[in-house]
Amino acid sequence: MSNSAISGDPSLLDPVHCGEDLAHNAARFSALAPLHCDGCADYHIRSALHRYAGPRKLFDRPELIRLASRLIAEKAVQSDRTIEIVIAGAADTAMLATCAHAAATLGAGILGRCRFTVLDRCTTPLLICAEFAARHGLDFAAQAGDLLSAVAPCAADLIVTHSVFRFIPHEAQATLLRRIGNWLAPGGRLILSNRILLDDDGAESKGEMRKRTAANAAARQALAEGRLTLSESAGATLDRLERAKGDGQGRPGEFRSLAEVRSLIRKSGLMEISVEELAFEFAIGPGDVMHRRRVHAVLGRSGEERRG
Repeated sequence: MSNSAISGDPSLLDPVHCGEDLAHNAARFSALAPLHCDGCADYHIRSALHRYAGPRKLFDRPELIRLASRLIAEKAVQSDRTIEIVIAGAADTAMLATCAHAAATLGAGILGRCRFTVLDRCTTPLLICAEFAARHGLDFAAQAGDLLSAVAPCAADLIVTHSVFRFIPHEAQATLLRRIGNWLAPGGRLILSNRILLDDDGAESKGEMRKRTAANAAARQALAEGRLTLSESAGATLDRLERAKGDGQGRPGEFRSLAEVRSLIRKSGLMEISVEELAFEFAIGPGDVMHRRRVHAVLGRSGEERRG
């Protein structure tokens, strides 16, 4: 298996893009979201164009790669069976690409033993993930449905949830985390990655709107310069970006502290292997800096031996 199954595709070994073509993704979301995601097409198209044109979004990708590579490598030496990797809540190709890159860095033999399953309630991300998997020759399955009621797709060696729990009301989070944790195979691990709000909610909210305004302007420029070819007109696309600019602010399940995350883990009954709080600083524009916090938790099934 080559690192890029079709000549000319970005390589899975690229540590920045991890095989993603963000301009292609934006074009595919423009074509598919209006057909398959009534009610949230604006959100999908805005997210895809902002990832292409706006300030860098996946600041924690290097840390996720480090965690996923270590956990996949541990599984690879324990047996020669298929390594089951589940992305619980996709949105786009970001987490599939991150996990595939992590496996690819361990060698084509290990990548070839991995099966990637992506779950999401929306059809469009699943179709685009399937296209990504086909381009890179990945063993892939998609499962549509709400995570709160989804059945186990497999006995998973690695599960990744990234920015999922902010969409889940606090009263349902422990049940969901317990449900997803029950998909783990013996010795399997779950990576929980989510934002932790800054102490100053107002500053974070205003910063997010400045970032999205800058990303909308960058997308407008890319369309004007012909760097993006989309299914809809530039005018229709820019209308979507403006409508969706405030979407996602004030989600019901935002975490406000690391202690809150640890409390959720205890309530879920899963075993805490490691918990790390990360801080990021990045530029929205000249002289405009934004701050973010995230948590990366590695969890296992309760009662199993802790391996680190």
